[in-house]
Amino acid sequence: YNNLQVFSRSTLHLSAGTYVFRNFRLEPDVTLDLDIAAGPIVVQVLESVNFADRTRMTWVGNNVNPVVATR
Repeated sequence: YNNLQVFSRSTLHLSAGTYVFRNFRLEPDVTLDLDIAAGPIVVQVLESVNFADRTRMTWVGNNVNPVVATR
């Protein structure tokens, strides 16, 4: 993927897999809905990461290593 921008009061759903972004930007009051039931989520960001205020994360599943973030 190229640039990811999630707008205020939106929800981003990610399930097991690898995601590569150039830029990763979350505006205020975003919910990250992470489904790790089928395995880990790997997020690679090539340039910049920005989490604004009041970002919430919800988890579904019981994976030992749920999220790996790399740069």
